[in-house]
Amino acid sequence: LAPAALILVALALRDRTPRSCALAAVALVLAVARVTPTGGRIVLLPLLGGICVLAYVMRDRRPSVPVLAGLAVVAMLGSFLLLQIRDPGSDATLASAVEELGERPQALFDPILRNADAEMVLALSGALTVVPDELERRWGGATLGNLVSRPIPRELWSGKPRPPGEEVVATVWPRYYPYLDPAFSPLLVLYWDFGLPGAAAGMALFGLLARMLYAWFLRHREGFGAQLVFAACLWLVVIGARNDPVDTLVLGTFLVGPVVAVAFHAS
Repeated sequence: LAPAALILVALALRDRTPRSCALAAVALVLAVARVTPTGGRIVLLPLLGGICVLAYVMRDRRPSVPVLAGLAVVAMLGSFLLLQIRDPGSDATLASAVEELGERPQALFDPILRNADAEMVLALSGALTVVPDELERRWGGATLGNLVSRPIPRELWSGKPRPPGEEVVATVWPRYYPYLDPAFSPLLVLYWDFGLPGAAAGMALFGLLARMLYAWFLRHREGFGAQLVFAACLWLVVIGARNDPVDTLVLGTFLVGPVVAVAFHAS
């Protein structure tokens, strides 16, 4: 639903016909209604964020600083409310979340200062207590090996290795395995495979790929397909800076892959 909604919204912004606008509205409502109750911000980010990017790149403009500040506030508010209502262990409702904001406005920043969205440094620190002493170097197994083994069903491979994140949780926090699923950032698998040089080289490659995406867009910025692909892929940079590289690739296959396929087929 998310890639379909993004594509239909892009067509509506380009054609501005009643039919395209109606289809885009229906797809967008369905996608948001499907994702919001589960708090799926990782899906809403490329969808809603992609629409914001499209609104500007299709006019060859950049948002002003006040607009960026306003969007940041709206994003923080949406993130706070979603986190409040999606937690199965909490009895918070939308009304109680709004009431909490009225009593404690600084709670708006809890998602990035106090909650799981700020867990990468702490999670990575915990992982480094066992990597590479207890969990030895993988020499490519935590990155390429995980990429190769991930699509194989465990029913067909009983001895399939656990994903790196799960293995760290089972070793460092066995009491909470398999319920704890922290975000370690890409640094975990890069360091696990090749130490500090691997972490430095891997993050340099990440930056290079992001720069290549932007350079490619600048060369083709007037094309509708390029605008659509850039709007979808840009948010993978944000997601990729937080998640395991293989998780980002898998997510991109489902969220961005269809957009890229449709855009290039149409062009």
